[in-house]
Amino acid sequence: MKMKLTDLLLFLVIALPDWCGAAPQESNVSRQLLLAPESWPQACRQLQQALLDGSRDSMVRFSPKPARQAEQQPAWWLLTWQGVSVPIPESEYQDVLLLGRKKGVTELLLRGDAVTVALMLSPLDAPMNDFPANVAGKGQSSQKGSKAQEERFSLSTLIGSTASSAEVLMAAYRTKSFTCAAENRRAELMAFAGLPLLQIAGPHSVQSVYESVGTRRGWLEVGQNKDKKQQVWRAITVGQPSLPGLQIEVTTPITPPFAAIGLDIGATDARASQHPAPAWLNVLQTAVTDNAPASLKALRKSLQESGMSARSVQRLEAFMQSP
Repeated sequence: MKMKLTDLLLFLVIALPDWCGAAPQESNVSRQLLLAPESWPQACRQLQQALLDGSRDSMVRFSPKPARQAEQQPAWWLLTWQGVSVPIPESEYQDVLLLGRKKGVTELLLRGDAVTVALMLSPLDAPMNDFPANVAGKGQSSQKGSKAQEERFSLSTLIGSTASSAEVLMAAYRTKSFTCAAENRRAELMAFAGLPLLQIAGPHSVQSVYESVGTRRGWLEVGQNKDKKQQVWRAITVGQPSLPGLQIEVTTPITPPFAAIGLDIGATDARASQHPAPAWLNVLQTAVTDNAPASLKALRKSLQESGMSARSVQRLEAFMQSP
């Protein structure tokens, strides 16, 4: 069975389940304590008992980002997408697949010999609506899903503002231990809300996480795919009023020369190979930057001349005809 492009992209990115649809579990966390700021120290201790079992307590947290080795020559070219530098591994490529609307490229997939680069707007920009269901406490209303119950346990009610899934994940990655101090209530509530997200099994295991993506708020993950034959770097940026959140994923063989490729994602001083980039990549850069009809036509011609797959050209033509 052939995989659809959308199915492939979903396999390459974070799988976000419906948190709200998860079956609630019993715990001893009191509603009254959660809702009363002055009771935070006691509520925090109860949340720790409910959420911090051994597996969650040992989850990966932010660690210092390693320095790049200056003597190592980069084996990648660079593409700038949505203002962020993206390293493109030196390889022979078969697929250059664009998705989105005429207003701009929202998803881009490059696939070559044992390498993949997947770019998309971050699914983690969506608001985190509900506090984890399994800490709602005993004596829940029998009217499941009632507006009153949803309001009482919405994260925004507890912290006094809305927060995206990316923001609560950042809080969870940043919090190595909980102080349960009153002045840290908001930050630690967000961290508790993010803990269940850290358990979600994606298409790769996360080994290390580094805070920030260049100058943007977010984080950088590095891990391996399930068969441990490929290295996966994933960058997530937190959406801002004038900037969308992004997800950038670069998959390469574990062996050199790509070991440190992900450290150049978003770097303001990102390095590029001394080998000239292929013509199609230069034309692609112009197309994703200005999204002009002439640039898209030039890209179609370049993809055909470069011997890219027929579906690459077909996908581009569909993109050019989209509203």
